[in-house]
Amino acid sequence: LAAVPARVCLIGFNYAQPFLISRMINFVSEPRDSSKYYNQSLGLIAAAAVIYIGVAVSTVRYMHQVYRSITMLRGGLVGLIFSKTLVLRDGVYDESAAVTHMSTDIDRIVASMQNMHEVWARLVEVAIGVWLLSIRIGAVSVIPIIVVVREFSPSRDA
Repeated sequence: LAAVPARVCLIGFNYAQPFLISRMINFVSEPRDSSKYYNQSLGLIAAAAVIYIGVAVSTVRYMHQVYRSITMLRGGLVGLIFSKTLVLRDGVYDESAAVTHMSTDIDRIVASMQNMHEVWARLVEVAIGVWLLSIRIGAVSVIPIIVVVREFSPSRDA
């Protein structure tokens, strides 16, 4: 769970980018008033800096936490398999089985750990994206969800 706060921040910064771009487009299309124009331009520059530095920092923090947890899991699993092989009677099992577990199976578990946080994060991003899209275009925004659900549902033809 140590990677969750950084991933939530990354989601927030990623969704802040379209709002920043929209505001910049509106800003460029407005007439120029000297003091107001200068203050708004500085605010937009600061917002862009905060957003893009936030994306970089939260991405680094998120990836650090994910790989840290993967390393802890890998170390724990190797230790468990090793301690189990030490208590087995001699000649009962082939020693290559333990090596297989320590390499192949642990690598598969670790590969799935990399995507564990992406599953919930992508669901949150889709929900936020559909909500933001529904604000802009209304009820039509659920059509992509319907298409995806229908595409992945079991077919009745088989």
